[in-house]
Amino acid sequence: MDTNPLKEPFWGGEISVKFDRKTTVGILLCVAFLVFLPTAVHSYSNDNRERTMSGGPHRVINAFAVQAFVAESLGDPVLTQYDFWGGESLTGTTVVQPGNWEEDVQEGIGEGKWYQWVIEGGYTADEPERYMSLRHFYDPLGANQGATYLTDHVEEWLTSFVMGPNPKMDAKWWGALHSPYSLAKGVEFMERAFSASRSQEKERLFAAAWRSLGETMHLLADMTVPAHVRNDSHPGVAWTEYITDKYRADPYEEDVDEEVAKDSMAEGRVDPDVLREIQSIPETQQGLLKVLQLFDLVAAYTNRNYFSLDTVAGTERISGRRFTNANGMPEYPSPRLEDLEVDREQGYYYREDFLGRVRLVRAVRDGLLQKLAELGGVSLSPRLEIDRNCSFDQAKRLVPAAVAAGQKLLGWFMPRVEVTLDAFVVEEKEGENVGLLKGRVVHTPSGVYDDPLSFTLPEDGNVTVVVNGESIEPPRGAVSIEEGVIEGRIPLASRSPVKEIGLVLDIGGIRVSSSAFTVPFLELHPENLSGLAGEKYGFYVVAENCPAQAVYLWDFGDGSVTETGGTSLSHVYAKEGEYHLRVTMQDPGTKSILAIAQGKAYILPAQAETTPKEGPLTPDLSPPVEDEKAHRQRILAEYRLLYPEFLPWFYNYRGRIELIANAEEVGPDLYRVAYKLWQVVEEGPRKGEEYVAAYLDLNCTLEQLEADLALMKKKLGKE
Repeated sequence: MDTNPLKEPFWGGEISVKFDRKTTVGILLCVAFLVFLPTAVHSYSNDNRERTMSGGPHRVINAFAVQAFVAESLGDPVLTQYDFWGGESLTGTTVVQPGNWEEDVQEGIGEGKWYQWVIEGGYTADEPERYMSLRHFYDPLGANQGATYLTDHVEEWLTSFVMGPNPKMDAKWWGALHSPYSLAKGVEFMERAFSASRSQEKERLFAAAWRSLGETMHLLADMTVPAHVRNDSHPGVAWTEYITDKYRADPYEEDVDEEVAKDSMAEGRVDPDVLREIQSIPETQQGLLKVLQLFDLVAAYTNRNYFSLDTVAGTERISGRRFTNANGMPEYPSPRLEDLEVDREQGYYYREDFLGRVRLVRAVRDGLLQKLAELGGVSLSPRLEIDRNCSFDQAKRLVPAAVAAGQKLLGWFMPRVEVTLDAFVVEEKEGENVGLLKGRVVHTPSGVYDDPLSFTLPEDGNVTVVVNGESIEPPRGAVSIEEGVIEGRIPLASRSPVKEIGLVLDIGGIRVSSSAFTVPFLELHPENLSGLAGEKYGFYVVAENCPAQAVYLWDFGDGSVTETGGTSLSHVYAKEGEYHLRVTMQDPGTKSILAIAQGKAYILPAQAETTPKEGPLTPDLSPPVEDEKAHRQRILAEYRLLYPEFLPWFYNYRGRIELIANAEEVGPDLYRVAYKLWQVVEEGPRKGEEYVAAYLDLNCTLEQLEADLALMKKKLGKE
């Protein structure tokens, strides 16, 4: 299966072509300006160059962030239980027709994987276009009288006429708290999705949560676009460039399309200093505060290290001319032309960093007027430009920074959920085996979640049960999960012992698996007894995967119930009858049931001749004769010889056998057999320690020993 989100098709059929989008500003030029006035620019392009509502750098950045997060999660002990690619698709609400205003945009039904909703959020964050355009700027320095929102041109009358009043809302607070798909709303959607008990509502809320994450990642990526953190509206009114520099488009945004974004990830990497800053945000900090700090540090990094075309300031080192911001807004302390190195031959202003030379701006002196002036001994101010070389140098640093920030945000937003199985007990009901399952779905608060989420499975929700390594789909309703509590009654087609069981849930389009639960196993001997009333009979159980201090509750079906710490017990049936035997293994602390073994006893009246229905033959009660003594000695000798060889074979040579008693005579026609199986903990904090994996201690009759001896010979091929 190809697990690359970039190669997955985005959902949706043919959608109308999107309108171009630029930041609108009012200018006092002519009435004809209204005809050519474009809508506001979003950082990076919101679409591909063909404007077909697919692709585009924001989708690429979100996709790379998803890939980076999933790759890093492989070493996480919780997230390693997640199958990020194999979950169900989610149906929810998305943009199907773009527009400038809320009443223009059409939303409809979309369907996609969880990560496709995140990727598509990189597109929908800019819809409706004019409405959103003024809300995607954040000046971390508040250079214009402390305003962190966009102030460049937005107060001019024509802007207000075309764009509406200035919302005075910056990208940080819009993305974190106030957008309809802000991160705070995403957390709310996720909380409601976890607890929703109806499937359609649950899907819709999960889709909205992932969309909210994707839209916030878009706004966070905006913080790596210089114009968006340096109060530069960059409207892109191309035909005004011969009159004024105030309304130029930002070349970085124009140049960094989908392909450049991919190339930047291939050839660039994130600044180690900004990566350290991202990683140093305290995990113990309240969720929303972490997000706000992430916006701050990414925006501050871009603001202090890169120019936008309208915010180049400082003294040009060749001509000595001083430049100030072309848009008339206050200058920023960094970068400054006089603080940079200059390539006098090509005119690039640059600095050296972790990747080498990064070209920030170019002073161009190759115009005809410039050359004529130089011939006349006159030095004219050069024209400043950010060409494609500058854009690509910067993109190799800024696009990876956007991906790293998005990856961090995704890590905070991804709920950390563990599916834990506590018990699985097999019971026979009406001739069929049914597994009784108990467990928990536990969410640990972390990242943006300050409180635990409580998961409920809809009645028609699907789960997968893994029995002895084989996946089965139980009937709907066989497993219920209410507020994180798992209970199940799972029909088992096979009567083979269940040694391991696991559970797989789809949570928000991600398959979350429990760790394999090793099922305690209990087998009663004899399973079917035929005998006489008034006689004493020995019973024992074979226990595997049990705790060292397990207790056993023996219910002989005649009203006698006894609790023991050992695995053997004798019992006398006072009356004839057919009795149902039940032995329950319990945890001594919690009294929770670990395993159940069942059997039957067919008891005839005392002194009556017995005809066993099945199971071991009733011992012959007549006085022993010499031949019988010889027979007993032979059985004991063979048993004692073969038993130490049989036990390692029975346990597939896994562990150390401590043989405590090997057919030791403890009473008339009563022989003790006892052993412990020691195994080594393979993982976890107790790795290397030995523990008792199986313990048996029982008293047997000679007849039972003889039956076991025949079985051992058969299994070992020594018949």
